[in-house]
Amino acid sequence: MSASVRELGITLGEKCNFRCRHCATASQAPHELSPKEIGLIRDTIMEFGVKAVLLAGGEPTLYVAKANKILRGLPGLSGFRVRMTTNGHFGDSLGKAIKTLKSFIRLTSVQVSYDRYHAEFLPINNIANISQACKELGIDFSVSFCVSNPLDVALVAELKKIGSFRVGIQKVLPVGAAARNLLGYKHPSFDEGVLGKKCPRIGKMMYLGGCGFSVCCSSLVLGDKKKVFSHPTLQGHMESLFYRLITGKTFKGIAKFLKVPETSLEPIHSDPCTLCSYLFLGKNAETLFT
Repeated sequence: MSASVRELGITLGEKCNFRCRHCATASQAPHELSPKEIGLIRDTIMEFGVKAVLLAGGEPTLYVAKANKILRGLPGLSGFRVRMTTNGHFGDSLGKAIKTLKSFIRLTSVQVSYDRYHAEFLPINNIANISQACKELGIDFSVSFCVSNPLDVALVAELKKIGSFRVGIQKVLPVGAAARNLLGYKHPSFDEGVLGKKCPRIGKMMYLGGCGFSVCCSSLVLGDKKKVFSHPTLQGHMESLFYRLITGKTFKGIAKFLKVPETSLEPIHSDPCTLCSYLFLGKNAETLFT
C-alpha cells in the first residue's frame, strides 16, 4: 500500500488574506483541523508510508501551529519531504521571509502562487525575497502561474527578471470564485486527446478539513457534493467506486462506463479536471454517486 500514495496534500484551513478573483477554494466554509483530524492525518501518513506532504489552504502560513502539530508527531522527519504552496504575503522583506519559513519544523520545497490575479495583492518583489530566503535556507523554490488566456504568459517574463527558478504554468479552472467571475481558460475547440488521459493526480491524495480524503483537489471536492467524492479514511476512499474508476480508467473509459456520449463534450471539457467534473456530476452518475 505504501507505493499507492506518493504525497498527501493537507488543507490546513480555508482562511486567506487575499481575495483573488480566480480562487478555487474561495467558496469553502471556514474550517480548522481539529486535534482528532491531526491525529488521523499523522496515523494515515505512518500507516501508508507516505514520504511527502503538501501544506495547502487557504493560506498555510496562517496555520503554522497546525502544520507543526502534524509534523512533530512523525518519526524519521529528517527524510520526510514537506512542500508548501503559499500566496507569498510574508515576503515584503527578506528577514520576514526567512523568519516565516523557519517557523515551520520542516520545509523542503516552497511554491508561490503568482499570476495577474495574485498580482493585485502581491508585489513581485515579495517573490524575489522569498526566492532568496529559500536559497539561504536550502529550500527548493518555484512559482505556480495560472493563465486564463495565452497572453497571460507575458507576465512570466517579469518573473524571470528577478531570479532563476521554475515556473509551472496551469490553466484557470472554472471553480469557486473563478466560476462566479466567469473566469477560466477558453479552449478554441474540444481537444480529443484528453480522452486518452488519466487523472493527473494518481499517486497523490488530499485531506480536506471537515470532509475527508480524496484523490481529487478540484471541483468535485470543492462543491456541494464534496462528501460524495471524499471519505473519512484513506483506505475507505481507495476502496470506493470513484477511486477505482479514476485510477483504473482513462477519461474515455470513464465516459463509456457512465454512458456519457462523447458528442456531448464541448471545448471547456478539454481540461482533465473540468472533464472529470462533467462526467461524475452528470445525470448518468447520480445513481452511483449520491
